Amino acid sequence: MQFFVEPKLDAFEFTPEADIAVTLHVTTPSGLLADRRFYFKGGEPRWIGFDDTFQDAAEAATKKAVAGMVAAIVELLDRYPGLGASAPPAAVSMSTAVRP
Repeated sequence: MQFFVEPKLDAFEFTPEADIAVTLHVTTPSGLLADRRFYFKGGEPRWIGFDDTFQDAAEAATKKAVAGMVAAIVELLDRYPGLGASAPPAAVSMSTAVRP
């Protein structure tokens, strides 16, 4: 996982931006292996920047990340409806290592 919060300066605007990169790994006892990489960006355009605007950008990116990963897991379960029917639950984990 990568998480950056940095200022983006334009001529008349200050925009704290948060960038999140996450790799989601899914494995099941039946042998299904799935990896998916996600990128999310959150920004809060302002005329002037304070510490709380950086927090707002981080929260916006985090909300997008959670919604995107949950949607991807639901899509995977919809694609393979018998995934957890008779087997133990699938394992889902987030990688902290960055792969090229």
